[in-house]
Amino acid sequence: MSLVSQVTALAQAVAADIKALSTDKQDTLVSGTNIKTVGGVSLLGSGDVPSNTGPAGADGDTGATGPTGDTGATGTTGATGVSTQSIPIACSDETTALTAGVAKVTFRMPFAFTLSGVRASLTTAQATGTIFTVDINKGGTSILSTKLTIDNTEKSSVTAATPVVISDTALANDAEIKIDIDQIGSSGGTGLKVYLIGSVA
Repeated sequence: MSLVSQVTALAQAVAADIKALSTDKQDTLVSGTNIKTVGGVSLLGSGDVPSNTGPAGADGDTGATGPTGDTGATGTTGATGVSTQSIPIACSDETTALTAGVAKVTFRMPFAFTLSGVRASLTTAQATGTIFTVDINKGGTSILSTKLTIDNTEKSSVTAATPVVISDTALANDAEIKIDIDQIGSSGGTGLKVYLIGSVA
């Protein structure tokens, strides 16, 4: 083949390759035609696409308060407190001088009673002599291991040098109670009262 023929054949081959390349190439990008836009803004060109997001909205109002819960169960009622009571017993009139003797007064308990204390008093104190001494008996037996005493010139057993000691605190309902004057000093003491202190059993 002559040189001219070779050059012509090469030129035809190159032209065929260029035509094939132009057929396979991507079409020119056209915004809104063969490439989408974002918010009406073309994606072609350099730089970032501006955002159309607006500022954050204000916080909404707080919701309504929910309904109140059920009331809790009532607590257990506390134990009833013990009420202290006093039973005063007049063992004489107010003016007659007292003398020693048994059963100066006799009575029956109106209810069961638990003793926590006993005391005695005089309207007029005795001046001198043997210490004024009182005993309390239940059914014929003393309930005191140390008797009630009222010191000379004093009107109450509360101030006695020797405190009373109770040996039997349980007084049954309808129990027979007797008050004795075991001893006195000089005459002059009057108006003996005895007090049973405690609570209804």
